[in-house]
Amino acid sequence: MGTTCLKDGIEHLCSVLRTYWVVVLLGCAVYGMSASTSALANGSVSPGQTFQLALEAQTNGHYDEMLTLLRSAAGANHLPAQEMLGMALLVGPTLYGDGVKADRCEAGQWIRRALAQGSDVARYQWAFMGRVRQAPAGSAPCDIVAG
Repeated sequence: MGTTCLKDGIEHLCSVLRTYWVVVLLGCAVYGMSASTSALANGSVSPGQTFQLALEAQTNGHYDEMLTLLRSAAGANHLPAQEMLGMALLVGPTLYGDGVKADRCEAGQWIRRALAQGSDVARYQWAFMGRVRQAPAGSAPCDIVAG
């Protein structure tokens, strides 16, 4: 009986915690970017959680928020955020319409940071980027620096 009671108590606690996090995430969604930015600024959200919030913003079509969150997580060396941000900036309008402008220079910075962490995804992104790296006539090529 004691084990069953303990198991039921733990399950109830997990249920309460899940409900709590749903409320927190809904609050972030309701209050939008300001709540997310506030949580990021005071360090109460980890890079992994920030990445998850970026995925949520992407799903909801909030691409400016997605980019802000990805930059935050990627800047904290979260590998999947670096990979996703590199791709989003590399092919922007193709995936996101007018919501995300392509920026090969910034894309290259994030892809190189992911490469430095040994990312196979970034290796393929870098190879793809090498195929489209030629700047149109009259434009200055960017200096790709790991940042």
